[in-house]
Amino acid sequence: MPEVFDQNNRVIEFIDLYQAGQLQFELGLQDQPKLRQVWLDFSSEIVLVLLTIENEEGELERVQQSGIFVNSGAYILTAAHGFYLDDAHLVALKARLVSGEEIALNVTRLNYQKEADKDQDWAILEPTNPIKTKGVNRPLENVTGKDVLVIGFPGGLGLNTEGIVVHASELGQADIQPLAMICERVFLKPNVLRPQAGAIPIRGISGAPILDQQGALLGLFSSVSRTRSVQGWQYIFGTSDVPWTTLDSLEGK
Repeated sequence: MPEVFDQNNRVIEFIDLYQAGQLQFELGLQDQPKLRQVWLDFSSEIVLVLLTIENEEGELERVQQSGIFVNSGAYILTAAHGFYLDDAHLVALKARLVSGEEIALNVTRLNYQKEADKDQDWAILEPTNPIKTKGVNRPLENVTGKDVLVIGFPGGLGLNTEGIVVHASELGQADIQPLAMICERVFLKPNVLRPQAGAIPIRGISGAPILDQQGALLGLFSSVSRTRSVQGWQYIFGTSDVPWTTLDSLEGK
């Protein structure tokens, strides 16, 4: 007889993998007091962006991304490529906050060309009701430090109040914390980050912020692939140009 596939065990093993990554991340922060402070200060600024799309047959699908508050909570910055839908259209858009609250969003700006520069991949979303939060910092002229944090919801996963990895979008109004990776910047290749500890970047972490040791936003997670080098496996991140000029112009609208 053929072996029966146990879907439940598959899910448990998948989440256990991220639970192990979270433990690795926490151990890594013990030797990184500056990154630990960034985690404490800015993890509450991360949101899970939920897009509901309808295909040409009328079927609905939910797409998950990560995002971060900017401009004191006036806007959410995320990746744009999830909004470019072949033979489908967007029917609902909301964000799930770390507090568990869900808020409706409007699309304000999209900047993405499928066949052009992958480093220009950002979307500005605006809450329909004002949100009061500090938002992320703007980077200094000279970014220092080689290590950064990438914080988001890979696979739509996050941490519950007990520190257990769960599916974030299924928790109702319960609190949820994002997952994170400690990465090392490759100075000769600014879009290359070598993973050091933490989560694995999969679908759902698009739009996650890349924060330096001062909590400044260096870019957004856009896409990932792996290459082989003498230094081992590397993850290649599309760190999108941060649209500060556009955000400044929106403040005066």
